[in-house]
Amino acid sequence: MYKFVRKALIYVLVISLLSVTVSVIVDPYNIFHYDNARMNSGELNSRYVKTKYILSNPDKFNSFIFGSSRVGYIHVEQLNDEEVSWYNMTYQNGLIPEIKETIRTFVKNGVIPKNIMIGIDAIDGNNERYHINDLLRKPYPTTIKDKISFYFSYLNPAIAIKSLFELKPMENQELHKYRLYEYGGIYKEGIKSADWGEWSVSGVEPLKEKNNRIDDSLEVIKEICQICEENNINLILFTTPLYITKYLDGMEQGYPIYISEIAKIHDIYSFSSINTINTNPLNYWEDIHFDSEIGNLILQRIYSEDEFKESLIEEGFGILVTEENAEWYRKFLMEQLEEYR
Repeated sequence: MYKFVRKALIYVLVISLLSVTVSVIVDPYNIFHYDNARMNSGELNSRYVKTKYILSNPDKFNSFIFGSSRVGYIHVEQLNDEEVSWYNMTYQNGLIPEIKETIRTFVKNGVIPKNIMIGIDAIDGNNERYHINDLLRKPYPTTIKDKISFYFSYLNPAIAIKSLFELKPMENQELHKYRLYEYGGIYKEGIKSADWGEWSVSGVEPLKEKNNRIDDSLEVIKEICQICEENNINLILFTTPLYITKYLDGMEQGYPIYISEIAKIHDIYSFSSINTINTNPLNYWEDIHFDSEIGNLILQRIYSEDEFKESLIEEGFGILVTEENAEWYRKFLMEQLEEYR
């Protein structure tokens, strides 16, 4: 019995070591190779890889843009100069609570940014734990318990072996890695088509009262503002230019209320309304992501105000919403919808 148990333990140990080795070497989400990612046809866990990379290189960047994949087409690196070095922290389906936790993790580990820009999409009242079981989107672990659970979840050899047959290396690996580590992995431009994008304002009923999702998200934004104020961080908030179909969905969820309430907490540049930018499908790759030219317009409005077209602001693209004009802005969006009806 003793010999059997000893052999069984040896077999278990060998199999366990082999499984761990396979998972670490293959590493489809680049958890164990955060600083030397293998770029492939899948996606790395950007939440983890980027956060780990910044914490391991605390002096490399001092300004960050946060948001969902939409901000992946905003080339903030063009703002770099001798004093400012920007990095794009975009990650898939980035939620406001996750952004707050990432900023808090930076600060706790001595990474105090000079500037933070946050792109806000439609109403975001979700909790960061929404992604806890999604290997592509698991949040960066901060406690010992979370770290054990986090790394253990990526040691499944079945996932690693399956990825060997599904993932293909990207062309020009070094270029993709350079973009990831120097700029934050800004997204590659593709080929656009105008064969999609039909929309209608008929039947859209804008929400006229706050709901729990709005209140929850506003509380998180207050916490972000507090962290930035306590650490002397210049915070810039802006809304991402939602394509018209997504914008109309947001209207039904209370988008005018949401943005006007944010403005009572902190000034916010709003790029979503019914305008010539977000009604033109050629400005978008699909109904989610705008292209880099629109990203450049956002930076121009925020950093080169004199060069920005006043006519776009009059349409509702690039309005600076503050506590003073928040109620006017809310009414502006509601009246604009009625006019287009």
